[in-house]
Amino acid sequence: MPPVLTFAQRLRVRLRATVMACTGLLALGACGSQPVTAPPEGLPLLGTEWRLQDLQGQPVLSSNVPTLSFPRAGRVAGHGSCNQFMGGVAVGPQGKLKFSPLASTRMACEAAVNEQETRYLAALQQVQAYELQGQTLLLFVPGQAQPLRLKRASP
Repeated sequence: MPPVLTFAQRLRVRLRATVMACTGLLALGACGSQPVTAPPEGLPLLGTEWRLQDLQGQPVLSSNVPTLSFPRAGRVAGHGSCNQFMGGVAVGPQGKLKFSPLASTRMACEAAVNEQETRYLAALQQVQAYELQGQTLLLFVPGQAQPLRLKRASP
């Protein structure tokens, strides 16, 4: 006759089995990973990450640098200054670029950081074109004298 296990012992056994199963699934997923390659021709922003250097002619706060990444086709994500954001993006021919409405977290920020983030996210929503100049990404907003200037993050 097998020994009778207490509730706590049964719970530990189930927890251990669940952890082992999850670890096995994660290991299998890692075996199927693909090597990192260059973005496909015609999709130069795919898989890139950028750090904002200049927000419409003004330098950004060095302690809270906004970012922008293109993790997969049609998707964009980043750090606004205080909050994370994500959304859709359409990259068209001849430098056309349009962000869909962006969603973001809602953490409380210092006033200067919040103001920078608000300006950055509002500008992204209005971007209509981009240009790559080496390691610099320029995002053009109609009616703004200067584009947003981003520098490519180290891989």
